[in-house]
Amino acid sequence: MNNNLPDDINKEPNQNKVDDTNIESNENSNLHAVPVTATNAVPKYDDSYVEAADENDVTYALSSLENIIRNRLGIIEKSQHEVSELGQQLKDIMANSEEYYKADKVAKEAMKVKKQIKSTIMSTPEAKMIQGKYDDAKETLKDNEGSLSDLLLEYYETMRIKAIDDGDGNERELLIKVRVAPKKMKQQ
Repeated sequence: MNNNLPDDINKEPNQNKVDDTNIESNENSNLHAVPVTATNAVPKYDDSYVEAADENDVTYALSSLENIIRNRLGIIEKSQHEVSELGQQLKDIMANSEEYYKADKVAKEAMKVKKQIKSTIMSTPEAKMIQGKYDDAKETLKDNEGSLSDLLLEYYETMRIKAIDDGDGNERELLIKVRVAPKKMKQQ
């Protein structure tokens, strides 16, 4: 037993049960009734330590997350470099093949003929009119998709729900994808 503690703490739980009637009659008792007041009913709680701990925890978590992201970016850049080198090696192998060289030359000639025929067809008034309508429709579609993307992001940030019902009553899952922009070239 710990000799620095009062005797009643060293005993097993519930071994020293005292009921209200024995408190006053027991002269040797070190238990004293303390009236409950507004100041001692609920212990004061200093939450400044908790706020500081929470801020430190958040700072540490964000710092750790940033380090993980930086590490992953490094891994991706290394992988991109490796893929680029391997792709170039494959191109070199193809370039050294006589059979591939001949097939590539035939394909390039066929592409020239195809491009020339397409140019002739696209210069007709009917094709020009349809091309104009096509370009307008494509631009409208692109604008509407961008607007929808912005609205869905706002919806997700507000509701924290990754699905929404469409006009036909079908549940549509929200695909949320965030990417890092390519590195900017450093100016010297």
